[in-house]
Amino acid sequence: MKKYSFLIVSILFLFAFVACEDEDPTAVINQNVVESTLQALPSTDYVLLEENETEIFGAFNWTATEYGVTTPVTYTLELDTAGNEFANPKEFLTVIDELTDTFTVKEFNTAVLSYGFKPALEVSIEIRVGATIGADYETVYSEPISLNVTTFNAFDPIYMIGPAVSDWDPGQAVEVTGIAANLYETTTEFTNGGHFRFFSEPSWDAEQWGYDYFTGDVTELLAPETSHEDPNYRFDGDTGNYRITVDLEAKSISMVLVN
Repeated sequence: MKKYSFLIVSILFLFAFVACEDEDPTAVINQNVVESTLQALPSTDYVLLEENETEIFGAFNWTATEYGVTTPVTYTLELDTAGNEFANPKEFLTVIDELTDTFTVKEFNTAVLSYGFKPALEVSIEIRVGATIGADYETVYSEPISLNVTTFNAFDPIYMIGPAVSDWDPGQAVEVTGIAANLYETTTEFTNGGHFRFFSEPSWDAEQWGYDYFTGDVTELLAPETSHEDPNYRFDGDTGNYRITVDLEAKSISMVLVN
């Protein structure tokens, strides 16, 4: 009886030993994860030019985050305003198990503008790399690098046509400069009682936006002109120079007198 008991215990011990041998010894995450180091760029000051948009801006390189476990790692590059402590970061690259990525001038210009910065103005930004191995684990961030960047305007304009700003003549369309994705702004004279609407191009065949499109927050200076079939706005403010800001994503329009 004792021999059988000893045999059973020996078999159980053998199974336990084999099970332990089959476990991956790297499947335990380090108590102190070593974050990535984002390599500094050759300069801290960059002026991006549209004529160079197809050229290489540079490469972002970083070291691997060390978790002590063999598993895919997702790396994300993100930027924020310098000194904002990444309270409002914008991701502009996501890769898996890669430690470098190269950007053209146009691609990096778009990344900076997508944050919401206006073109042609120098901005101070910080960039960092984050690493994660899954939703159950906190993202681990590198120390940031700092850059001063002046972007070029990569956004197409839209146009205003109508006697509120010129005339019902596409040749006299007023350009509204694109300053970010779906965001446009210009300063021009508006005439009291005049009508107008927005066009993607200075052409009657272009895509158009009138009061039926703007369902967001629209300035009280504009009112739907329902006496016509076309969804024109009527400008009800005093004649003068106004800065108008149009957000096609939020479907909103704001205006400020600048006289």
